[in-house]
Amino acid sequence: MAEGEPSLRERVKEPPSALLVESYYRGAVARAQRDVFDHEMWVHLAHGLMLERQGIVARPAIAACLAEVLAMAAEGPAGVPVDFAQEDLYSYVERRIVRALGPDVGGRLHTGRSRNDLNVTSWRMALRAQLLAVQEALLALRGTLLRLAGEHAAVVMPGYTHTQHAQPITFGYWLLSAADALARDQVRLSGALAHADLCPLGAGALTTTAFPLDRMFTTALLGFAAPLEAAYDAVASRDDALEAAAAMAVLMTFLSRLATDLQAWSTWEYGFLELADRHSAVSSIMPQKKNPVALEHARAAAGRCRARSWRRWRRPRTPPSPT
Repeated sequence: MAEGEPSLRERVKEPPSALLVESYYRGAVARAQRDVFDHEMWVHLAHGLMLERQGIVARPAIAACLAEVLAMAAEGPAGVPVDFAQEDLYSYVERRIVRALGPDVGGRLHTGRSRNDLNVTSWRMALRAQLLAVQEALLALRGTLLRLAGEHAAVVMPGYTHTQHAQPITFGYWLLSAADALARDQVRLSGALAHADLCPLGAGALTTTAFPLDRMFTTALLGFAAPLEAAYDAVASRDDALEAAAAMAVLMTFLSRLATDLQAWSTWEYGFLELADRHSAVSSIMPQKKNPVALEHARAAAGRCRARSWRRWRRPRTPPSPT
């Protein structure tokens, strides 16, 4: 960083230690570049438009700032130089804007805002997008299960308890029970999405700000259902991450169960079904082998998701940082 250049570290007189950079800053910034960069650009645009609309910052200054934001958005994360000597993506975004426009103009985009409400807003936007993607995939899976259930409604097979023959069922009945279980997963994910779809922007560091912000305006621009009412709650809570992780863990546990049943039924001992060649692999030494690797991969992926969900429940990855 050039001498005299604006930095959020002006309050301290030493650069961060190498240990702090490697154990915290580097990973945090890299994750932000990967996961929330586009969302943060949208937050900057919405906040800037609101500042001009409310008469808090003059239009020429906001226009110049937002032109820089649009340029960064077009270039992607590579367009924001990072040296990992500062703790978050926003620090580098502000540095680029100030370098281009000077501190008097470039610093005005952050008026009435903290990194706390900025970061948690971009995080919620990323979480919301992921939950929507999961719901879309889950709808497609349920549709497939329901279609196959109808096609195989008369295909008789044994039902098992304690891995022993119990009562006769049909394959369609088994598929329908799976689709119904996934319907409950959709309800759980919908609840997580509804709670994540509340906008923290405008909460500031803890108790909002004296500037006349229009939180309803930025909430609408960013596509949230409503603002998070209390600023303290908005920047201090991480139950959105915990709820989403819990819902995903429940879903993955069930998908692992399905994959386990299908993998067992594809063995010679059961002989109930055969996985398509495009979802299978072969042995490097045994020519008779046809390995159901897609099912094995599904079970392994489900296990990793459950483990990550547990770790996040025990220790959220991005705790709120005091200003």
